[in-house]
Amino acid sequence: MNPSTTGEAMRFRDTDAAQLMTWMDIPPEHEDEFNAWYDKEHLAERVAIPGFVWARRYQAADASVRKYLALYRVGSIDVLASPAYQNAIEDQSYWSKTNLDRITNTFRRVMKVDWISGIGTGSYISLIITNQSVLARATMLSSAEIAKSTPGILGIHGLSPDMHLSTSMPREGSDHRKRTGCIVADAIHRKAATEFRDRLMEAVPDQIQDGLIFSLMWELRFEELER
Repeated sequence: MNPSTTGEAMRFRDTDAAQLMTWMDIPPEHEDEFNAWYDKEHLAERVAIPGFVWARRYQAADASVRKYLALYRVGSIDVLASPAYQNAIEDQSYWSKTNLDRITNTFRRVMKVDWISGIGTGSYISLIITNQSVLARATMLSSAEIAKSTPGILGIHGLSPDMHLSTSMPREGSDHRKRTGCIVADAIHRKAATEFRDRLMEAVPDQIQDGLIFSLMWELRFEELER
């Protein structure tokens, strides 16, 4: 269910887009090579797949169970079931296989982007993990009101999981396979991201599983690739 538009705070836009989220740790002794692989090979390989729009890498700003987060926006959820995407997963380079074998504490979700409000990419995000696969109306309404009244928040979007396409990464435990939705808030600075998280968790505490802050490392867009 998407929120209805009722006044300035409720300028939600429906979307057909989807988002892949991968979240992981890497042992410190392999961290430099892991980042080199991600930045020099992996991100560009994924964004080059037809239907990918952009990819963004983040690092946890707060104490978190996982350090590195990547978000990949695609035009529709069908892109993540396409032959081109499946071929990319099955035909991995030696460097990819080496680094994928080293990552730990993994989390992978394919998410439908149900709605978007606002514009812009922030230097920080607040990642809100909810207790439901479909966001409760009270959570959506509260997130919009809080985003509107929090200086430094650029926009928010709501995500619901597709568990059929959310296949596990290496070493992902069964306790991570919960059907949970998310809200992502783009913020100009860490203070705004933290305030949004804290206010939303206070407003609907029974709806929120966790709230985490990440800083943007870099973004790669499809149109930036040399083809």
